[in-house]
Amino acid sequence: MQIRERGNRWQLLESFYDKEKKRSGQKQIASQETYHREIRPEVKEKLTDEQAVEFKAFLDEEDAKREVRFNTSKMSVIGLNMRRAAELLNLGHRFEDEDVSSDVDQVFNDLEELKKALRKAGYKRPQKPVKQLESKDDRQADLIPEKASESV
Repeated sequence: MQIRERGNRWQLLESFYDKEKKRSGQKQIASQETYHREIRPEVKEKLTDEQAVEFKAFLDEEDAKREVRFNTSKMSVIGLNMRRAAELLNLGHRFEDEDVSSDVDQVFNDLEELKKALRKAGYKRPQKPVKQLESKDDRQADLIPEKASESV
């Protein structure tokens, strides 16, 4: 049995051999929407036990892949969302003015939780670069004329 995604549906296909045409072909056994995480009853009726086990294993694998993609997406947008929130606050937006369900205390609590989770995961806070004052070396300033063409 082959499983193919077409739009937002899984198509369950079975291969067969046509003796007259001397070619193999495929016929659709059943189809199901991709958002279902379990085999629908009407689909299960059309499948053999072996095909049902194969399709269930496929759905479990797809669910695991979906979970990985979802978690990766969550982790990749956290910095972006924090920067956007900072920009809005710097522009003068206030929690009270917006239709925001979070309150300021909850945001600070969430930030503390995030800090703890980062430390627990082994991430260290990056050190801020030390600003070095540029000191001009005036010891040889008298030896080099600023405009060599004027000194000649």
